Amino acid sequence: MTNVNRLEITSRGSIVQEIKLGGHPVYLTALDVRLRPEKIPIATIGLDVTDGIVVDVDVKTRLNTNTYEALVAMGWTPPKGETE
Repeated sequence: MTNVNRLEITSRGSIVQEIKLGGHPVYLTALDVRLRPEKIPIATIGLDVTDGIVVDVDVKTRLNTNTYEALVAMGWTPPKGETE
């Protein structure tokens, strides 16, 4: 499943202060961003679902099937939008 979401990463120096995905604070265990000319960047993320540089761009987010199903099982409602 792929959706376009806003990814914001704020840090002070080399220390990350806050990460937001779709306006919600998140804790990441992994982040891989693929940049291509004239395309929306694609971010593959690992989320820690327990509860500065500023990067403020639109990115496509992808969830593997297991993560998607686990989030839905915990009550998450997928956002409406385009999927690949």
